[in-house]
Amino acid sequence: MKRLALSLAVLSLAAAPLAAQNQFRADLDGGQENPPVITSAGGWGTATLNANNTITYNVRTYGLTGTFAHIHEGAVGVNGGILFTLSGGPTTYSGTTAALTATQIATLRAGGMYFNVHTSANPGGEIRGQILISPRNYAATLQGSQENPPVVTGASGTGTAVLNADNTVTYNVTTSGLTGTAAHIHTGAPGVNGGILFTLAGGPTMWSGTTAALSATQMNDLQAGNLYFNVHTSANPGGEIRGQITRVGLAFGQACPWSGGTATLTQTGAPYAGGTIALTVAGGQPGDMGVIEASLTAIATVTNNCPYFLQTPLIRSLPVTLNAGGTRTINVNLPNVAGDVNVFAQFTGTEGATTYRSAGMALLINKL
Repeated sequence: MKRLALSLAVLSLAAAPLAAQNQFRADLDGGQENPPVITSAGGWGTATLNANNTITYNVRTYGLTGTFAHIHEGAVGVNGGILFTLSGGPTTYSGTTAALTATQIATLRAGGMYFNVHTSANPGGEIRGQILISPRNYAATLQGSQENPPVVTGASGTGTAVLNADNTVTYNVTTSGLTGTAAHIHTGAPGVNGGILFTLAGGPTMWSGTTAALSATQMNDLQAGNLYFNVHTSANPGGEIRGQITRVGLAFGQACPWSGGTATLTQTGAPYAGGTIALTVAGGQPGDMGVIEASLTAIATVTNNCPYFLQTPLIRSLPVTLNAGGTRTINVNLPNVAGDVNVFAQFTGTEGATTYRSAGMALLINKL
């Protein structure tokens, strides 16, 4: 692995708190329409279920001129009636809906709503995207310094958590330098001690299993970064190492393939401010020299016949040479920013004179 520093001092200007309500995302394309629409247009959308049961939405599209956009009710592949007309157009839509009923909230959380963007050529809808709970993948780095009060220890650990379709969480925690007496998922914001939510299975150094289903409130806490892993020992019965559970990078938008396949950009590790994460490019042209670029704002446009999702000025460009398998992983040091910051990234490669790109990746750098 090649180690690179990500010097993003300007990120402090974009600091924003974690959202505290239910989060959803959608990727829009013609293939999700019923019947499918052959189109090069695409886009993505985000939705936040607010405390007053309204939905705040943002939909960005490229390759089309929209006439209308809506939130419809309907399961995957099923056409349904219009619930809300979206504000904006012809390429970007944003606003807040009226309040949902309890039945509509249950439908939303069950994946029974979708964004639909209509055009003159396709008045029934040119691109569609099912609105699904997101993120689902989380990570944590366990340290004594995250305990309250902090614990001086040489022990450490890593953890992952995956939110399943039935709202259970599959977890894995691995530690070194200690013998655990118990491990839990607790409720609590960074630096705040909270009650036990789930007791983890395993020990004394590794724990893995699946929890019971999360309630709506517990789902909010997970998405808001208000859950943490805690490993207890005889020497520190209140907890020797702790790790705030935070989302990893989210893919969004559509990739532009090369002749041999489609490149992906993924992130592993807990993206804490001042910490280290890994970025992996896979599925690219073997031996290709490409670039991972990052910006503070995501847009939807097409350059060199490929979707491009980054807003200039870029905050970082990292050259990446792919190996014989078309992959490369690099370690990236994150800046110690003043608050939580959203960053957007994308890999671009070339096949001869032709450009290809991964989908975008949305990364939240967390200030603990």
